[in-house]
Amino acid sequence: MKLTNNSGQPVQVSSLVVGISDTGLLSSIGLSAGATAPAGGSSAMAPLGFTVQPNLPGSATLTFTTPLPISAGGFGQFDFNATISISPGLSKSSTQTVTQVNATAGGSPVPVGVLPTTLGTVSTP
Repeated sequence: MKLTNNSGQPVQVSSLVVGISDTGLLSSIGLSAGATAPAGGSSAMAPLGFTVQPNLPGSATLTFTTPLPISAGGFGQFDFNATISISPGLSKSSTQTVTQVNATAGGSPVPVGVLPTTLGTVSTP
């Protein structure tokens, strides 16, 4: 998922909420992220330290240990991965969506849109 900073000032992304349509199919989710400045400078995509907190049935909040800084005019790239459960039961398919991005600029919340955005669907035969 690509997140472009159009706010005119640097932002810090502290967490994302991911919706999962079938929680029985997945045993874990993971995330790598990096940010690119408008002049082309970038930071490497790397696994970020984060915690997964069940939010509501079918969603989880991924909170970064250190917020991801995105410069004004730059963008953040978020690459998600999922592990299918070894005992999914009757679960056959799950669609993941980002439903919320928590970001601040100068200590104030910054609205992020257009959400929700679909990350993809994983399926078993």
